[in-house]
Amino acid sequence: MALSECERVSGCGHQATETTLQEAHVAVGVSVQALTYRCRDLGIFSQALYDRLFDAFKRAGWRTPPYEEPNPVPRERPRRFERLCLRALAEGAISEARAAELLDVSLRDVDGYMRGTVPLPGAAV
Repeated sequence: MALSECERVSGCGHQATETTLQEAHVAVGVSVQALTYRCRDLGIFSQALYDRLFDAFKRAGWRTPPYEEPNPVPRERPRRFERLCLRALAEGAISEARAAELLDVSLRDVDGYMRGTVPLPGAAV
């Protein structure tokens, strides 16, 4: 996360409200707790503010299973293998049939991935 994003969230070092953090976590795609932690690491949030926020998170039940925050950010699906297969195909290292086999998809889907007309499985649409 960029420093400017944390500065925007915190109001340039001023105390951030819970609402501001909840809005920002959706914008930057991380949990409220991760955003708070990163802002503290960057020196934007003081240790005292960090402690107060994490006390509030604990009271809200976000620090214990099932770790549910409002407006949760969807978990990312690792896609490195898919990207590497498509790169190998693009560079001619493997055939379309081999790419389809490795990705466990049809040849038509592989063609669609390469043309950009079919999103990779798990990709944001």
